Amino acid sequence: MDYIESQSKDWVTKHFLAAELEKMRGEIHEVRRENAEVKSEMIKWMFVFWLGSALSTIGGIAGLLKLAGVL
Repeated sequence: MDYIESQSKDWVTKHFLAAELEKMRGEIHEVRRENAEVKSEMIKWMFVFWLGSALSTIGGIAGLLKLAGVL
């Protein structure tokens, strides 16, 4: 009887852990998906920032050249 009881506890534990593992895999998949979305948003905003920085630098240089009488 003790053997059967220990085997049934092992079976329940094994299946419980398997279910928890599947749940964790699903959560990990969700976190990876969210990270991919955040990464794409960050890349988009980095390009917007770089474009704005480049345009303001070009405008500043053009203004200085105009003040200097070169343009």
